[in-house]
Amino acid sequence: GPEPGWISPRLKNKELAVRMMPDALASGRGGDDEEAAAQRPAMTFYAISDVHVERKENMRWLADLPRFEQSAVLVAGDLGVSLHQLEQALRLFREKFDYVFYCYGNHETWAKVHIQADQQIANYDDSWEKLAALRGLCARL
Repeated sequence: GPEPGWISPRLKNKELAVRMMPDALASGRGGDDEEAAAQRPAMTFYAISDVHVERKENMRWLADLPRFEQSAVLVAGDLGVSLHQLEQALRLFREKFDYVFYCYGNHETWAKVHIQADQQIANYDDSWEKLAALRGLCARL
């Protein structure tokens, strides 16, 4: 994998290295404690999309994430399908990050899905009704 302080997402099977923090912090060469503290960011921002917690292994991945101190995350759509799944996932993100910004995706708007294991999807006449319920859920969280 990449060196500390970098993440390496894949795009069309090519690894892309993205810098996450200054060299001194990534390498552990922050100098004295005061200098390192001055270089440490006050807040670290993350972004993720397409978590798809309707897949059990993805919900497990989310549950197993560590706590990210002084952090914010943008969850940019396709988090899950049912409101039950979305509530679980958003609660987990709230446990892991100080601030959570969420924007729904097309999967969240599915109102008529024929999945017997998840009856909570089919309780809505249309996507607008489901989105109203989703907004209510977010307001409660």
